[in-house]
Amino acid sequence: MLWYRVFNDGDYRDFNTFAEAESYYDLCLMQRWQDYKDNDILDWEEDKQWFDLSIVKMETILTPAD
Repeated sequence: MLWYRVFNDGDYRDFNTFAEAESYYDLCLMQRWQDYKDNDILDWEEDKQWFDLSIVKMETILTPAD
């Protein structure tokens, strides 16, 4: 079994395809950028490297039924 997990600030959501995960990731990143813009925070390029936002490919290798 294979799926994709998007982590976002200690929370996560699972998706069946990479395209779905990437779309959600882009949405989260855009929301953060909008927050920076609305609050006149100027360090976007520097700060985004520290965001807890990622896509991870998940795979079930072994289950008790195996």
